[in-house]
Amino acid sequence: MINIDNLIAEARKEQNPIKLEAYKQVKQEFVLRKTKGEDINSNTEVAVLKKLVGHYSDQAQMYQINGREEIANEYKAYANELKKLLPEMMSVQEIETHVDYIISKNFDGMPTKKDMGKIIKMFKESYSNADGAVLANVVKSRIFV
Repeated sequence: MINIDNLIAEARKEQNPIKLEAYKQVKQEFVLRKTKGEDINSNTEVAVLKKLVGHYSDQAQMYQINGREEIANEYKAYANELKKLLPEMMSVQEIETHVDYIISKNFDGMPTKKDMGKIIKMFKESYSNADGAVLANVVKSRIFV
């Protein structure tokens, strides 16, 4: 699990405003989720980081389109800092192996299209570092019509 308070303290010591702002946003999102009653675990952390990376990347793109390169570069830097905290993404082979295991244990090897959401949910409960599109494609390739 990420110790965001330590990361904020390190960013302050380094006097790195990019890291500091990015980490503060992560902390703010954690606090918000805790107040809503959510448990902060490694899956939640990854979800928060992915959300913020996506947000910062979108903002950078918008500023770049509008000719505001300096601000766009700042948002890209925020996204890059947070990407460093994300775990390495699972390979397609790893995803296939885990999906096959979930199917064999829960669906007697014969899942239907109706089971696709259940399989993805079970997968995400255990593994948060998989690309959603790759996961969906793997599950689609394993279901029976």
